[in-house]
Amino acid sequence: MKGVENEYTEEQLNWIKENCKKPRKELTQLLNKKFNTEFTQNAIAGLCQRNSWLTGRTGYFKKNHLPHNKGKKMDVGANRTSFKKGHVPKNVKPVGFERIDSEGYVYIKTEPGKNKFKLKHRLVYESHYGPIPDDSIITFKDGDKQNCAIENLECIKKTENLKLNQYRYSEIAEPIKPSVKALVKLEITMNEIQKVNKSS
Repeated sequence: MKGVENEYTEEQLNWIKENCKKPRKELTQLLNKKFNTEFTQNAIAGLCQRNSWLTGRTGYFKKNHLPHNKGKKMDVGANRTSFKKGHVPKNVKPVGFERIDSEGYVYIKTEPGKNKFKLKHRLVYESHYGPIPDDSIITFKDGDKQNCAIENLECIKKTENLKLNQYRYSEIAEPIKPSVKALVKLEITMNEIQKVNKSS
């Protein structure tokens, strides 16, 4: 017999085969009760699968199957737990709501009913000076990303910011910072002049 295992007796195998259409949980319980054994449901299910002793259930409705609720009027309309038109969930934040991301930047909600946030320091700067150039970013003079006061914001080119980071600008003592900035701007200007000379 295909897939016969030594731990089953011939009588047990014949009984399992005759009752294989029962659900595996019920089959296992009846088998253990009848033969005073302790087979697990997984073991019995595996045995039946290896020997193609199937339950006969496919999971599909048979042809001409009638649903149990056929002819019954079903309530598919709104109920007491349904959201009404215009309902705003409690977790929707109002315009102006602020949150801080994992890097310490402040975001502010800009549109009602939408989960649309923008960086606060960019909005503050643009409200005073207009659009930020594509080649520039807004930095914080005191290094505090949550200090979005216009006096603390500065628009610098991305190339300048890259150079400042290379010099570890945030770690430099305050009295020296203006000199480092001037040096960085000088380096960038010299690089731009060299590029122009090479291309001409």
